[in-house]
Amino acid sequence: MFGLHASVAIPFRSVYTGSADFVLEFFLPKDCPDPEKQKQMLNSFCIVT
Repeated sequence: MFGLHASVAIPFRSVYTGSADFVLEFFLPKDCPDPEKQKQMLNSFCIVT
């Protein structure tokens, strides 16, 4: 839709109500088909989160 590919989705649940669920998604650019570069980006996401 926006030229992006989903790479990682992390589910979260509210600690206050326990009934609200959220999803944090990280996306890779469509023009990044190189698996090695994708792996570098995912490793960067892991360091940041």
